[in-house]
Amino acid sequence: MQNVPNQELPASHKYKILTLTSLGHIMELYDFILYGVMLSFLAKAFLPDHNPNFSMFLASLSFAITFLITPIGSIFWGWYGDKFGRISMLNISMILMAIPSISIALLPTYKTIGILAPIILIFLRIMQGISASGEIIGAKIFAMEAIGDASHGLSSGIITAAGAIGILLAMYMGYLTSTSSLEYFWRIPFILGSVLFIFATMIRKNLSAQMKIHHDKLPNKEENQSISAIIDITKNNPHASLIVFVLGAMLGILSYTLHVFINPFLIKLGFDAAVVFKHSLIGYSATIVGAILAGIYVDKYCNINELFLRSLKGIVLAVTLLFLPLFLLILLGSYCSIIGFFVLDFLLGSYATISAIMMYKAFPKDVRCRGVLMNYAFGCGVFGGITPLILGILGDINIYLPAFAVTICFFVIYFVLKWSLRKC
Repeated sequence: MQNVPNQELPASHKYKILTLTSLGHIMELYDFILYGVMLSFLAKAFLPDHNPNFSMFLASLSFAITFLITPIGSIFWGWYGDKFGRISMLNISMILMAIPSISIALLPTYKTIGILAPIILIFLRIMQGISASGEIIGAKIFAMEAIGDASHGLSSGIITAAGAIGILLAMYMGYLTSTSSLEYFWRIPFILGSVLFIFATMIRKNLSAQMKIHHDKLPNKEENQSISAIIDITKNNPHASLIVFVLGAMLGILSYTLHVFINPFLIKLGFDAAVVFKHSLIGYSATIVGAILAGIYVDKYCNINELFLRSLKGIVLAVTLLFLPLFLLILLGSYCSIIGFFVLDFLLGSYATISAIMMYKAFPKDVRCRGVLMNYAFGCGVFGGITPLILGILGDINIYLPAFAVTICFFVIYFVLKWSLRKC
């Protein structure tokens, strides 16, 4: 771990670290979310095409299966991050994200190699899932530790916004693919991902140079550093673990509903693919705005812990109450769709910023990576990963069922969170 106290780092170094971390996060999130954005195109290329609906179901299933692996990856990354340092963890996870991206770009289709195509595709996605279990929340932990307690909101907000930019770029690639007449245009976004990896490598190398990385690991030398110690960490912090778990679950459900499920769902309902991607792109820009404004708000007004907890519960309640009407607004199409996307994505950015700060605060520094990464991965990975699959099945039964199902989940999460915060 980087045992350099925040006060030893000049302000210019802190913000350079934040900038470099953000740039690397943009590229990592682009690679990760691209698979979900391109799911309908991947289904056509790598799965049997005799039944388009069945192919889409299999593609969603592959998306869900890979997320069930992420908790295993998070156990490793949590141990690695606490033992060897946050930057080293982020560097290795980035490599595991980039290799599958170029491999998918070059992978022969189902028509060429048959059943091997989906098998290899799922294996590559599993690698990306393992990588993401270290990067997505790990980058925020690193940034908040580097910048210091006085600017948690700024750190979390900027990293969240950076991830949103990466996702926005991936969604734009989906839009370009939907409007292209080239049969294999879908490969170009994955090739771009491998090119971004080269830049990300240089950025992370520069980032390492900004920090004095010590290898005396943790302040407490007697602490058990084995991977199995993560079980004890969870047992010793049951309410903190539950808080991180439910916050991760809500983030996964909301994020993958908006990023992965809703666009193919609208296209299947008969909406024009290019229009759907265009509306979601316009809306998703609000994630960046929501993330930054939430960060500024937390730093300026939530210097008392009680005020911060009220803000956390407030944003969770807002998402819970507004999801159903906004989802129904999207189904109306036209400008209503843009408004629905915009408000939901604004809430997503705000929630992602504030919830990450709560996860950061939930565990002490010497066990933070292990405590946060595992519980977050179980919540976000399991619930978020199966969201597109479950909502797709419900949507085939009735187009309104997905909205009601998500809303019910959010109400459960809200009350569990309130209970956990009282116990913590």
